[in-house]
Amino acid sequence: MVFKKYEDEEMWSIGSTKELDKLLKQMSLHFLSAENRQEKLIILGLVANSVPLSKIQQYLPNLSPSVMIGLPYGNRKVKTSDGTKVVIPDSIRQLSFSEIFTMYENHRKEENDEKNDFQLSKSSIFRILDICAATDRKASTCVDYYIANGLEAFDKLQEILDGWIKENLTADDILKHLKSGLLDALQYLRTDFRLHIKRFSRVADHCATFGLSDPKQSEYSASCSTGPHAHKHDYKCDRCETLNTILTEIKKFGKNFQDSSQDIIDNDGSDALDTDKKTLEKRKLEVEMIKRHENEILEMKKHILRSAFTDQERQNIVNSLSENEGLLTLDFAQKYLPTWHREKQTDYYGKKGISYHIAHITANVSMKYVQHTFVHIYQHDVSQDSKLVVQTISHILSELKKIGIKAVTLRSDNAGCYHSAPTIHSLHSLMEITGVTIKAYTFSEAQNGKGASDRGASQVKYKAERYIVQGHDITTSQQFFDAMKFEPILNGFSFHHGTITTEDTDVAKWKGISELNHFIVETGGIRAFRYGGIGEGSFNEKTALKPLKGSYVFDSSGFVPTLSTADQEKKSVLQGEITQFWYYSSCVKSKSCGPEPDTASPEIDDQLRNDAEIGNVYACPEPGCSATFLKSSNLDYHVLKDQHKKSPEKVTMRDYALNLFSNFLENVQKEHTAEFVSNALNQFEESIIPTNLAVGHSLPEKKTNKPFGTKVTSWLKGLFDEGLKKKAKPHDPTVVAQRMMTERNADGSLMFSGEELKTTSQISGYFKREAEKRRNKSAAKREAPTESTKKVEELDYTPDEEEHPEAGLARWVKDEAFQPIADRIMHAILQDNYFAHPVVQNVPKA
Repeated sequence: MVFKKYEDEEMWSIGSTKELDKLLKQMSLHFLSAENRQEKLIILGLVANSVPLSKIQQYLPNLSPSVMIGLPYGNRKVKTSDGTKVVIPDSIRQLSFSEIFTMYENHRKEENDEKNDFQLSKSSIFRILDICAATDRKASTCVDYYIANGLEAFDKLQEILDGWIKENLTADDILKHLKSGLLDALQYLRTDFRLHIKRFSRVADHCATFGLSDPKQSEYSASCSTGPHAHKHDYKCDRCETLNTILTEIKKFGKNFQDSSQDIIDNDGSDALDTDKKTLEKRKLEVEMIKRHENEILEMKKHILRSAFTDQERQNIVNSLSENEGLLTLDFAQKYLPTWHREKQTDYYGKKGISYHIAHITANVSMKYVQHTFVHIYQHDVSQDSKLVVQTISHILSELKKIGIKAVTLRSDNAGCYHSAPTIHSLHSLMEITGVTIKAYTFSEAQNGKGASDRGASQVKYKAERYIVQGHDITTSQQFFDAMKFEPILNGFSFHHGTITTEDTDVAKWKGISELNHFIVETGGIRAFRYGGIGEGSFNEKTALKPLKGSYVFDSSGFVPTLSTADQEKKSVLQGEITQFWYYSSCVKSKSCGPEPDTASPEIDDQLRNDAEIGNVYACPEPGCSATFLKSSNLDYHVLKDQHKKSPEKVTMRDYALNLFSNFLENVQKEHTAEFVSNALNQFEESIIPTNLAVGHSLPEKKTNKPFGTKVTSWLKGLFDEGLKKKAKPHDPTVVAQRMMTERNADGSLMFSGEELKTTSQISGYFKREAEKRRNKSAAKREAPTESTKKVEELDYTPDEEEHPEAGLARWVKDEAFQPIADRIMHAILQDNYFAHPVVQNVPKA
């Protein structure tokens, strides 16, 4: 395990030389007794990020420095000049060869290498880098906007610290320590923080019940001080506190630098230099931006807690499935753009996507986990709303009824077509029509928890791509359906193509439904919760529900229920034979087949992997899970049942002690604990400082949009007009957001304060609104606005509070008024094989 580290004169320490000596001796014994290289790398990886190489070499004198490079990223095989294969650790390289060569040249100049004692040509450097291979850093698309904003905030804070270092505002070692702390905090949030979240915890930052209870509505709140799991929040997490400390210190430095600049201006009075005035403006802007970036980082942390909690909720649902019950995950896939085998340039523009819906079910059949994916392709251009969703669910449940499924739990993201009153109002009606019980409807955290449906969508896109490569076109929904029917058909998939008709019904309403994420269907109505299991919830009577009504007509293909009966499927699953509807990964028929140890646990595992795990080929893709398997079929089953073995990237002394506590009371019997853990517990005293977190600290913030202000609105309007004059070169909102930070008045002062700066999404929303307003002149004439209304519309702008934060950007990209930029974006996506690799694209090298 890896203990807490802190920086002190370029040395890492865990606070006790004696404990460090004991730990490294144990590590060296494990290393020397390891049977193969893979085992040795696993052992070294436990201390690689906390203990310097020079210290480890005192215990392992023959250890090569190259072993310590990039341990967390696995291995890669390279060949020597004689063809011998050498296994080297893999690492991530984020710079191109040219950039590395430029850095090498700059380093030589800084070292005053005038004699050229060690000079390499550019071609030699390139050959060396080509041989010393590494994984190129990738750029991500469709990134979770909470995570994207948080990561960008970390980068911006690093840039601010770099600027302070360059200006020599204070001691470099202090600022470098803050930079190092930021990197550690970022690594923690991206890896281990999610693993520490529990429903009940004595650490306030990790307690989901404390963080997700609504302090204003008792029905959505649960007390941590009463009940069977009563506990105090008297412990603190070192790594969470480190993040708070680093952010506080950066804010203090920013305020001190601002005050110093202000003092210079005050002392000089009217004689103050322009450079001093600009410096003060810069310091004020930095203080405002630090506050903004701090908020984005904390919002990212809250989002991770909510994501971890809803993921645990999904795992609990899968683990509690009874015979003939399933978890149904719903999602609209990204629209498929018409594609030709040979596409003309004229066909490239003006495409309209084909809508299709993915529904994945994980079911318990014959006490085994099986799965199936429904793909619904809609014949006409449809609106992805509640009416479409309800009839699609009705068809899916009818199909599941034929194959013997008696009850399901529905799950989806927070898209408006799912997370809406009409959809929830229709749950009882769907049960009566289909005969399948709906136990609950749960919603995952925003942009999280749709992995099952996303996997199905990626398979559909790949199959469509292969169909086109073979000389076919997909330009209509029927051709898309034909592509899915093309042999070989995807295992465990059924495809349905048709239309849906709806009837007009009374408007369904549910006050505050956007804040509710868990609905349990009871006999007399529906009970709603903000988060599952927290509070008693609110109850709506069945008689008050107003369900949607409609009908559907679908042609079906693939592995449909009519190919088999429920009893035949159960028998085949039980005997491990091929099924006609369900899909489950099975091992090839041989004596070596059989289940492997799968020691899933809700607790975080801090121990070394045992011998049975070392050398296995297939690793679980779940973040934080350390389970590995020899057979791919066993890995598939492990992923399907959603039970994981959690191992953190780094374990502090306190973390290790904390993880020995029980699930709820977190109490350790010291007489049954190793000596060094007991020592850690002695240091783990209760905090005398109360937590500064409030009940419900991780709930989503209620969106309150303020008016832009006349100055900002007028400036944006001028840029919009300027873009229209250029026609083919409208302003990019991203460029405008950057320009706002540096725009100056006629006297040289900054035009906008930090509070007035707008994000790319906010600017996109304004541009889209302007485009709509100017295209709809006839509607404006019919409304005949008054002079006062007209003045408000022209001089100020307030975003819609009910709108998603990124909705403005999405509409801007799709708007034909901005088609030149949108086309360039889409062309770049298509060139990078977006449909084959929907998440990651390579970064072009210099």
